[in-house]
Amino acid sequence: MIYSRLKLTAPLAVLLTLVAYLFLNRTHLFKVGVLVSLAFSTAVPWGAYLVKNGVWTYAPEALAGPMIFGVPTAELLFLAVQTYITSLIYVLFNITLVHAKYLLTQRDPPDWITRAKLAGQILLALSTLTGAYLIHVGGQYTYMGLILNWAAPFALLAWTVSGSFILGLPLSATAVPILISTIYVLFSEMLVNTNGGRYIDSQRKLGFRLFGSIDIEEAIIVLLTNGLVVLTLATLDMYLAVIDAFPHLFPGNTSFPTPAMLLKACLTGTKEYDMERIRGIFEADNRLRAKSRSFHMASFAFSGRLRLDLILLYDHPPLSTTSVYSVYLRVLAIPSVGWRMISSTTQSQKKRSWLGT
Repeated sequence: MIYSRLKLTAPLAVLLTLVAYLFLNRTHLFKVGVLVSLAFSTAVPWGAYLVKNGVWTYAPEALAGPMIFGVPTAELLFLAVQTYITSLIYVLFNITLVHAKYLLTQRDPPDWITRAKLAGQILLALSTLTGAYLIHVGGQYTYMGLILNWAAPFALLAWTVSGSFILGLPLSATAVPILISTIYVLFSEMLVNTNGGRYIDSQRKLGFRLFGSIDIEEAIIVLLTNGLVVLTLATLDMYLAVIDAFPHLFPGNTSFPTPAMLLKACLTGTKEYDMERIRGIFEADNRLRAKSRSFHMASFAFSGRLRLDLILLYDHPPLSTTSVYSVYLRVLAIPSVGWRMISSTTQSQKKRSWLGT
């Protein structure tokens, strides 16, 4: 019973790995690895606290395997696999996006983004306070309060940092990965009709069930976990976009950002952003998508600053067609249509100067 959920989620993890294999690069692997490591490391103290305080108890067969601070390793592996699935779905739904162009919302965002970000902050702050109040009340509200106090503060921090950036992304890149992963995990739990041999103290839960088999608290924790995964990945993508988009702030090779680069990106204020360059990337990517969808699709075979250079090259090619970028375009097998369109593009000395920087 303890491995029932793993048996249903592991096949999807394997399938997603096979699908994503051709598109994954070192940065993707870094992001997924960070998220899985965070999920596993935070699940240990969370689970240990709930077990110690009697909120979670396990069936005898669940306790037969290896344990970490009283939590069966299968429980922790399930959360790691869930995080891995959500991360890969997010990566696949974001693979075609040029995240650098969405940095436009970081300075002087539209009014609707400002209002939506503020509403999200208020909602998450209220959720944190509500969680604390439910814990204080205790009884059947205990577990729900613990869940809210576990997830809401982290979500509030991520939303405060990157809410404007996330709101600028398409819903297909944020909401859809959360929904797909949540529906699949809940469907898996409904099929096996078990929480992996884990039981919630009946005196500390609300007693409401979805589909007659899933505690409402379990459904909420699955949804919030997936939401936190996507929020964290989007925040990482924002800082990676800052590193790739601004060579004057991050000179040299950025193909695999270091922790020092990420820290510098976190501490870099939006006033230091070259917004003219971001607008140039935004316009170039939109034109590329409209003029040559095949080239746009092929461009995500490259990543980071190289992909930005290719997109800018398409829109504002160098005067000489013997540059290394022409080789990339020919490798992408688009000389017949794409190159003619490139040759007809208006030359812009300012934007050409961004290439290869």
